[in-house]
Amino acid sequence: MLEDLLDDPHLADVGFFSVDQGFPAEIRRALPQPVEFGGIARVADKPPGALGADSRAILGDYGHDEGEIDALIESGAVRIAGATA
Repeated sequence: MLEDLLDDPHLADVGFFSVDQGFPAEIRRALPQPVEFGGIARVADKPPGALGADSRAILGDYGHDEGEIDALIESGAVRIAGATA
């Protein structure tokens, strides 16, 4: 079964599901990149940003002005990093 892979001794030995340093403690498993390309150096994964860290930038990229973004945040429709729910 698929869930048996999580406890597979070989995958544990090779660190298949290992989480790199710097990732939040809530992330207990990670998957390696599924492909590698010749001539392209492997780049380590980066830890995810905080929830909402990029909300303003993304909404701005899609044409929302600051007033619209503020209204979305105030209504609770959008979260920004560091804000309490």
